[in-house]
Amino acid sequence: MRLAATVSRVGPSILLTATSESIAFLVGSLTPMPAVQIFSLYAFMAVFIDFLLQITCFVSVLAIDARRQDADRPDLVCCLPMNVSNNSTEQKSKGVLQQMFTNVLTPIVLGKSLVRAIIFAIFIILTCLSLSTIHRIPIGLDQKLSMPKDSYVL
Repeated sequence: MRLAATVSRVGPSILLTATSESIAFLVGSLTPMPAVQIFSLYAFMAVFIDFLLQITCFVSVLAIDARRQDADRPDLVCCLPMNVSNNSTEQKSKGVLQQMFTNVLTPIVLGKSLVRAIIFAIFIILTCLSLSTIHRIPIGLDQKLSMPKDSYVL
């Protein structure tokens, strides 16, 4: 019921947005420039396939997940029923992943340990590595793709 109400609210806006973006990219594919034409066709197909997946597969997966939640099944091993013994109702309503993040990972990361320093050091190292290799990325576009094949500029 909640899923049907949600889809009925957001479905028309998803349809309108996907339609307008698809039409815009299709119009963009009419240009004689090969690079823009190829990009527009790929973008059109990406938006169209994304729309189809949102309306079909994503809604189906949400419906299956809603059934799992209503049956009080855990989120990791959804085939097994949830066996929570004498915990509060708040703990019972939390899934396995949420309990793991709340009880294990959050205290480790935010606790008074070296974990924060290690995470920060890894972030700094990855940033420095990224900055050291950024000059190897080729700049620009192949100029033959930017003009039509029969252009006098080529």
